[in-house]
Amino acid sequence: MRKNIVFVLALISAIVLQAQTFKYTKYYDAAKQQPAVEGLMYSDSTRTGDWTWWHPNGQVYQRGTYNEDGDKSGLWRIFYDNGAKCAEECYDNGATRQWYENGKLKSEVPVVNGKKHGMYRAYFQNGKTQEEINFVNGSREGATKEWFANGKVKFEGTYKDNELNGQATWWTATGKKDMEGRLVDGDQEGEWIFYWRTNGKKGIVGNYSGGKENGTWTYYYETGQKWRSGEYVDGKRRGLWTTWYENGKKLHEGKYFNDLEDGAWTAWYESGKVDYKGLFRGGKKDGEWTGYYEDGQPRYKINYTDDKLNGTSTRYYTNGKIESVENYKMDVRDGKYERYNQAGTLEESGSFADGVKDGTWKWYDRGVEVFIGKFEGGKMVSKEDKVPSKTEVRKRKG
Repeated sequence: MRKNIVFVLALISAIVLQAQTFKYTKYYDAAKQQPAVEGLMYSDSTRTGDWTWWHPNGQVYQRGTYNEDGDKSGLWRIFYDNGAKCAEECYDNGATRQWYENGKLKSEVPVVNGKKHGMYRAYFQNGKTQEEINFVNGSREGATKEWFANGKVKFEGTYKDNELNGQATWWTATGKKDMEGRLVDGDQEGEWIFYWRTNGKKGIVGNYSGGKENGTWTYYYETGQKWRSGEYVDGKRRGLWTTWYENGKKLHEGKYFNDLEDGAWTAWYESGKVDYKGLFRGGKKDGEWTGYYEDGQPRYKINYTDDKLNGTSTRYYTNGKIESVENYKMDVRDGKYERYNQAGTLEESGSFADGVKDGTWKWYDRGVEVFIGKFEGGKMVSKEDKVPSKTEVRKRKG
């Protein structure tokens, strides 16, 4: 019996403490002359009763009422800093509305038992309708529509259980289709078509499953000519992908795995001649990549490891002669280096170590050695001019 009495007294004490309210005020300034917010609060910090917020210029920003549970109730009013109405938010029965700063209606929706119920309408400042959505007990349901400010339709679709479901279509401000497809619970499903905004022709045709790209996707030039095509699996590119020039000839082709280039890739000139070819592993260049001039002559042979230059890289002039031979160690020059002129004659030779010149370097003129330099850590430490002086030339002639 005594325990029950103690429990009841404790409960009554808690209720009494909660019932006690105090006025809460927060100020913009240290002198506490300019209030920012003011209202009643229980000792447990739950808001109750009438509350008011102010803009820094002293104009009322927002005012409304909290019920005993600390929830907003009735009609809340929001104002611009010039005193004009900004919004009225209804939390029981009536309507919620918004206004532009010039006083024109921006949006309105009926409210029943604290939930949106009926047709929501939004308006442009010119008074034309911007959007219509039907609400049932707080959930978006049924046909919905959006417009551009010029009166042209922007979007048409259907809501079910507060999510877009069924066929949906978007248009541009000029009246051309932008994209269209089907949605299931807000996720894209089945075939979707995206259009070129310039001429209304198909730009992309592809399939979705559960909101992710799946199956064949085809991309088009503005002319309607096929540009690119390949497969998606669960939102990631996989298998063979091909890109074409507008004339229908292949631009490049290769395989993807897990949305990354993987395996052999080849690119072509518009004439149909091979431009370059090589291997990818996990989206990174690997092994030897070979490039060609359009006439079929070699342009380069470059070795990669993990997308970095690694090993010997050889470049060629258009006449087929070697231009340079370089060696790399994971993107850093390291090892033998040679540079030739278009006639195929050596002009410079030496070596790199950790990206800087090292050891003996030689320069040539028409195949004749003319200068020697020795490098340590990228700095020349000695040099020797191999060009004979005029006196030496005369001695040799004499």
